[in-house]
Amino acid sequence: MRIFVISCLICMGLWAKSYIISPLPLPKQEIINLEVGSCDKRCLNKLYDEGLYFSFIGRFQDEQDSDLRAKLTLALQELSILDIPPSVSNGNLAKVKLALLMPKKVIGRYFSESIDIILSYLMTRGGDFSFEVFNTDTEDTQAIQQAYERAIDAQSDFVIGIFTTKGAMELATNIKISVPVYLPTINIHQLNITKTPKHLYFGGVDYESQIELLVNLAQGEKIVAYNDNSPTGQYLGSLLRTKNVDIIYEQNIDSTTAKRFSSILKQQEPYLQSNVVMFNTSGARTGLILSQMLISNAKPKKMFSTQVNYDSALLNSVHSTDKQELYVVNVISNINPRLLEYASLLGRDLKYNWVSYATAIGVELLLGDQLSEQERFFSERFLDNQVNYINKIYKFSGKRFDEYR
Repeated sequence: MRIFVISCLICMGLWAKSYIISPLPLPKQEIINLEVGSCDKRCLNKLYDEGLYFSFIGRFQDEQDSDLRAKLTLALQELSILDIPPSVSNGNLAKVKLALLMPKKVIGRYFSESIDIILSYLMTRGGDFSFEVFNTDTEDTQAIQQAYERAIDAQSDFVIGIFTTKGAMELATNIKISVPVYLPTINIHQLNITKTPKHLYFGGVDYESQIELLVNLAQGEKIVAYNDNSPTGQYLGSLLRTKNVDIIYEQNIDSTTAKRFSSILKQQEPYLQSNVVMFNTSGARTGLILSQMLISNAKPKKMFSTQVNYDSALLNSVHSTDKQELYVVNVISNINPRLLEYASLLGRDLKYNWVSYATAIGVELLLGDQLSEQERFFSERFLDNQVNYINKIYKFSGKRFDEYR
């Protein structure tokens, strides 16, 4: 029998949840597993899908599956409870009131990830804070406007918004922004707008600058491009096609093709041999492709990728690169060890997940003058309302990413 001890948090309003950390000991709520039998992934997913959240939480056994961990956080949200350690205030910060604005059904796993990262940063920093989540459900103008107004009515000092490009466009063009809003998932160059609202800030990676850096490294060589069917994969493929490069072969790689890449390897070899490969695929799919390419006699001259492949999934799936030369562009720099530990306690990866990294940076930058230079965890700053990252090239060794130059 396993017992979960979960800190009880305060719910405020019908659409907003509030998370308040204070020096007083928090009340406790226990969810006890009374079942004798074990519950595997299929069993847990069934409990979650049927809305049996108490059973789902009670029978959760430290699963490493990222989807199940995300569902755990969502189940805790539905029950208005969340598993977080208490914080000890260091007294450096005035009380901070932060709002998280997002369409839960649209952004999926980023819902729980963003909550955990924001809590990780604020708990590491210490001090008194309140944190409310406002769900917009959709990315329509009216839904965003109403949720934003509720965040203002709650006297939030600033708002972090997790939206797709569509939601970001709504904020930039149709919403009057008075309280600062930060969008960690969107780069300012992704929006085709003539003027950026004064209080709208962006934290997304500049994929275009990363593509340009890799194109320069290719030095005019012929390029083979593998894209996946995600919005990011398609966006990267479209960016590459706008550059002055010789793309001799391009293919969209879905999950089935990635798993069975060896079955089409022979037909790929003429393109792969002595040319440059550009991976616009996720770390997991790139890992599947690479592990199968190792058996081929065809050797690409070099292989490149943007931030999407600075990913622990790649480390976990490829253990040898004796025949490969894979270079990845990355903006994630050194992270405060305590912040890294807090995030890890909540099951989040700040070291390789750039969205989590960008979210934490946004909290810090929005704190503004409350922090001295010595107290800051991150070196990045805003430049024209966009987090100014430094692109660095890393070589993938099969065991780790080593800075190349």
